Amino acid sequence: MKNSIPWRTIALFLAVSFIVLISFAVWGDAIDAWTKAAVEKTGGNRLLVAAVLFLVLASDIFLPVPSSLASASCGLFLGPWVGFAVSFAAMSASAAMGYAFGRFASARAERLVGASDMAALRDFQRRFGPWLLLAMRPVPILAEASAVFAGIGRMPAGAAALQLALGNAVVSMLYVFVGDQLSEMEGATWWVFLAAMAVAAIFVAIRSALSRR
Repeated sequence: MKNSIPWRTIALFLAVSFIVLISFAVWGDAIDAWTKAAVEKTGGNRLLVAAVLFLVLASDIFLPVPSSLASASCGLFLGPWVGFAVSFAAMSASAAMGYAFGRFASARAERLVGASDMAALRDFQRRFGPWLLLAMRPVPILAEASAVFAGIGRMPAGAAALQLALGNAVVSMLYVFVGDQLSEMEGATWWVFLAAMAVAAIFVAIRSALSRR
């Protein structure tokens, strides 16, 4: 088996990512505005705020939700501990739905790209998939697409769950900390984005170091 992914499988991955990107560009601002309005309507009730933010973050796999700011809002409105619990649970639910959707669509994807290409994808995922899945967790768009493709490639559910849980825990902790430390969300976007990229780089560096060993 080759270590590279066939071009048709790469094209499918890019198509999934492009769909996520387009939906975010079209509806992202509207969903962000709705989220802020829904939080304001709770009147500061922490239980209702937690419910709103959980629903928004959990739907991230199918809706263009600005998950970084939503997770930071968990820290801002709920504090570090409750905020982390809500963010982690919601991100995990979103990733699980993405993986399940990918498994459901796996047979259709195989008919689209061909059995040999799908076999190559599964071999690639067996070798590198868990680490790539972990590294993609902080990256907008690729986080959702990689969870779906873990299911399409039929990555073992246990391995996928472990990497997704670890990545979600680290990313949620980071976002919630940023939100808890900021008195308002204006200007927080770049801090959250840069911090997320730093986490992704750390994940990749760890993977490379372990591979060499």
